[in-house]
Amino acid sequence: ITTKPDMHIVSPAEYFWPISVTFLAGVPILVLYLLERSRRPTRLEYASFDAKAGVKETIVVDCLHPSCPTLTHHKGGRTPLEVHEDTSGGIVLKALKSSHPIFRGQRYVTCNHYDIDGLVAVFAATQPLVALSHEQTLRTTSVIGDLRELDLSAPHAREALLLCTWSNSVERDLFYRPFDGSESDGCDQKYQYFLPRLPGVLEGLAEGRRAEDVCAEGLAEYTQVVEEYHIMQKEECVQALCPEIGLAILTPPHPLHYYALFSRTIGYDTVLTIYPGNRYELECKYSGYIDITSRPVWPRLDLSPLVKVLNAHEEAVGVKWSCSRFTDSGPVLRLDSVSEKLTKAQRYGNPYERPIFTSNISPSEFTRLVMSYFSHGLRSVEPKNFWKWEEIHRLNRSIKWDLWESTHTLALKSPVADVYNPGVTKWEAVVVLGCNPTSPSLRERVVTAVTAWQHAAASRPTLLVTTGWDSQSRGESEAETMAGIANELGVPLTNILVESQACNTLDNALRVRALLERLPSVPEGLKGAGERRLVGSVTVVTSDWHIPRARLAFDGAFQGSKMPLKYSSAVSSSLSSEVRCKVEKREASGQQWMLDQLQAQPPPTSSQQLRNTWDLA
Repeated sequence: ITTKPDMHIVSPAEYFWPISVTFLAGVPILVLYLLERSRRPTRLEYASFDAKAGVKETIVVDCLHPSCPTLTHHKGGRTPLEVHEDTSGGIVLKALKSSHPIFRGQRYVTCNHYDIDGLVAVFAATQPLVALSHEQTLRTTSVIGDLRELDLSAPHAREALLLCTWSNSVERDLFYRPFDGSESDGCDQKYQYFLPRLPGVLEGLAEGRRAEDVCAEGLAEYTQVVEEYHIMQKEECVQALCPEIGLAILTPPHPLHYYALFSRTIGYDTVLTIYPGNRYELECKYSGYIDITSRPVWPRLDLSPLVKVLNAHEEAVGVKWSCSRFTDSGPVLRLDSVSEKLTKAQRYGNPYERPIFTSNISPSEFTRLVMSYFSHGLRSVEPKNFWKWEEIHRLNRSIKWDLWESTHTLALKSPVADVYNPGVTKWEAVVVLGCNPTSPSLRERVVTAVTAWQHAAASRPTLLVTTGWDSQSRGESEAETMAGIANELGVPLTNILVESQACNTLDNALRVRALLERLPSVPEGLKGAGERRLVGSVTVVTSDWHIPRARLAFDGAFQGSKMPLKYSSAVSSSLSSEVRCKVEKREASGQQWMLDQLQAQPPPTSSQQLRNTWDLA
């Protein structure tokens, strides 16, 4: 090789360092690139449920499947706990955001029905980058569409509501109303229509374009919801919120859109709606059908015992109370026409889309029955997350509904006929039960008892019996206090008997029976003076919330007597609805205690047993 004197020969060692540095710098860059690529959300393809359910490489969203991986909030699903949220749409978004391994190796996503939450879940899986860029709007859309809980003060709530009303209106106009057609045939067509159009609507709303230009189809329903939402924000539209039993009691002026109606029920699982004209609907919200993670949930109760009692009270012609099973997605207890049943679309539609019939039961009585029912059923239960259906079934089987039914059915015993007995005067008795003398309930009870006494005394001799001990150590018993009030209201002292020893409701009943079995003779100054008195019937008066326990105690204590019982309730108008909830729940526990007492030691059934048991001196 000929070389020039100034030519430099490059040795291999001089190439080594530049190549090494370049390689060492490139490897981390390559690793970061591959890592970022692996984190990029996998874009799935929508497929028909019938075609792909059960096929490998398929994720099922917003419904259940025995073998495919699922991302759903339905009970019994196999959704990974780390991505669980209140809605299926929220679950898919959370899984995408965390690059959850459930997406690895998957090619398809499917759902067996179309609704707003299903649309959000499928859309997020098929277009993850677009969905994540509108994450908050889509999350709120799922909540409004599935749980019907609208809060217009929340971020992106108006855009989400527009998405919901757009979907509702287009689905109704181009396809069919929800539950008015076959989902196995129609849901694929709906997904094929909405999935390619949803990105444009999302982008348009995010850019602040006019709703008329983006989703004009849903604007009329959107306007209706917003107007009715503001109606529901008025104080008079909410009668009570009872967190102790998960019940919200609403009083709107007329039937409204669900998005507006349920805007005041966030955090509650059952809604009693009282419309003008004695019209009612009691609904179990969707939160009891699915797994909610954001808060503890009350379990659903079987509404059939309540239906039975309401039908015993109901006197309206051509209608009867009915309700679907508690395993239904949204059971509604309502008064239905005997001759014409609601369609499924009407049952699941908005309240203004179905007839709501007038009942003869007053709002106060209806509310009392509903609150008493839930207080009895939930007395030993606390709300929690992730109720299983088998737990809910087991709970309902354990509840002694026959006890509750018997104390709330208006099957009153008929009074015995008068029989003329020489030397015996037939008397009526009105018994008023005592309570804390400082409570307004005490005077409410006495006023009701005096009214009952006046009504009975107009046709036959009548006693007023007051019963109750000195519970507050005031030096005067509850019975004595009530006797004084009754005398002020016009009942002569000669017609008042005072029982001052009874310290609880069962004690009231036993001691009153013992007293009435051994009545003193008619006092001087009254017609029939000196004659023995015989009680024909007994009317028991106490507060409306106390009637179930009083009925249980007196029915048990008066077994074997010849004194038929009637009951009259004093309306406790002084109690707020919140306090009433707590009282009703306490009373339910008291009823169970009393039932246990009666079963453990049945009350005396004869006058002789009473004389041997109770010292009446």
